[in-house]
Amino acid sequence: MICEEKCELTFLKIQLTVFSMNKTYLLIIVLLFSSLVKAQDLSEEIKALHLEEMDVPSSVVSINIGAGNGVFSKENNARNANQQSLDKIFYTANVTYDHKSGAGISLTPYFLQDAGNFTLYQFAVNPYYSYISDKFTAGASYTRFVKGAAIKINASPYQNEYGISFKWVKAPIRPFIQMQYADGKRTTTFDTIIKLPLGGLRKITDTTNTKTSDFTISIGADHKFGFGNIFSQHDDISLVTGLSFNAGSGKSIITNTYKRSGVNNTAIQKTRRRSGSSTQPFAAQSFALSNDIYYSFNKFFIEPQLYVDYYIAPTDSKRLTAVYAINIGINF
Repeated sequence: MICEEKCELTFLKIQLTVFSMNKTYLLIIVLLFSSLVKAQDLSEEIKALHLEEMDVPSSVVSINIGAGNGVFSKENNARNANQQSLDKIFYTANVTYDHKSGAGISLTPYFLQDAGNFTLYQFAVNPYYSYISDKFTAGASYTRFVKGAAIKINASPYQNEYGISFKWVKAPIRPFIQMQYADGKRTTTFDTIIKLPLGGLRKITDTTNTKTSDFTISIGADHKFGFGNIFSQHDDISLVTGLSFNAGSGKSIITNTYKRSGVNNTAIQKTRRRSGSSTQPFAAQSFALSNDIYYSFNKFFIEPQLYVDYYIAPTDSKRLTAVYAINIGINF
């Protein structure tokens, strides 16, 4: 009976944790998607510059490093601790190859300081395709996240992300739509102490597998301000500021496995395996303000970013969240 009560309590705690993390995962997905398409956005900036200056497309290699208070940074991503870890600084190193045909690939390792050590948090591979014209831009991307070293913060369960985007750039106010589907799983293990019927205590290992899938859509508009010859004839700066409305849905499936050794107990066997699920129906979730400044001098660039999200759905967590990042790099 004691085991059943403790296992039931453990399972209920897990379900409550999943529901409370919905808001966190939504913000991570949106930010992750924003950062994942950062390579695509950078591609658009680079290609637009070449089209203006040479009227022909060209292939470009971009190398940059970044830092920010989110697991995305270029961010997205690092995917991924939950936003309870906004007091940490995350670091990224990125290499992007953008072919003149529109196809490209981006490789990004994510780092953070954990227990005094500089740790590889995760690694992302992001192949994509973008189409750019004088009227609109469109793109599709896939990102695979590979887990790095274990760290003492909660990690996002997403391993796969699929995204598409469309933006009308002909007008001063540029409407856009972004859609993303993410899925993955994570495994957490912890020990539980139980009391045996004939007396004594026994430790069992509780393994929780969480499979998560989420769909997110962002609809909004932005405006680009551009200025040239700021300090010399070889530099320029642009500011893209935008507003967006975010909605989405999600589902989590939880499976618990209890491993014990040297115990012949019917109660433990009955509660050895439990499962459950939680579903978040498609609904409005947040409004967001984004700002991206891109300053370039010859081949070098610096790019500060700010993302402010206000969560409008019912929640017990903080509604207003601000995430920032800064990237420095060079284009070849």
